[in-house]
Amino acid sequence: VIFYFPEGPARYVLTPAAFDALGAGALLAALEASDRLTDGLRWRLAIAAAVALALFSLTSQQASLAGINFVFGDFLMVVPLAAVVAWAGAGAKGLIGRLAASSVVRYLGRISYGIYLYHFPALAAVFLFCEYAALQLPPLGPIRFVIASVVTVAIAATSWHLLEQPLNGLKSRLSYTPVPVGS
Repeated sequence: VIFYFPEGPARYVLTPAAFDALGAGALLAALEASDRLTDGLRWRLAIAAAVALALFSLTSQQASLAGINFVFGDFLMVVPLAAVVAWAGAGAKGLIGRLAASSVVRYLGRISYGIYLYHFPALAAVFLFCEYAALQLPPLGPIRFVIASVVTVAIAATSWHLLEQPLNGLKSRLSYTPVPVGS
């Protein structure tokens, strides 16, 4: 599909577009399972995350570096997220631990499926709104990320409170009958 429609959205939404994130998650899981995800490695990952964020910020704001951002931008965002997952999985202490245990982060975890579901439609809605209102949407980078994130979290929170949470409350009314294995 990507080869037939190279300029379309397929290159952003199909599984190959997420190989860097899937690979980072698989690598973290393999390191954790083999007891090789040490604090030293976590600190090196945190430093790499800071460098990746700086590079992403630089490449997303400089027109002359747009090609670098186009090729490596997604990967540059995966590195900090992998660092967060690595530290959270270790039961991080200190500032990172307090941040991970904060009510805001726990709430985002509660609505995370909605964030996953609605992030792409929310970005499309932001584009449509800006076009309709004749507003200039900021270029790729931190400002657009914040705008899209706020809209996505608002939609996911609304979905959680009006749809998902009430439906989850109905689970107790259903009876589950286990089916024997092999039948």
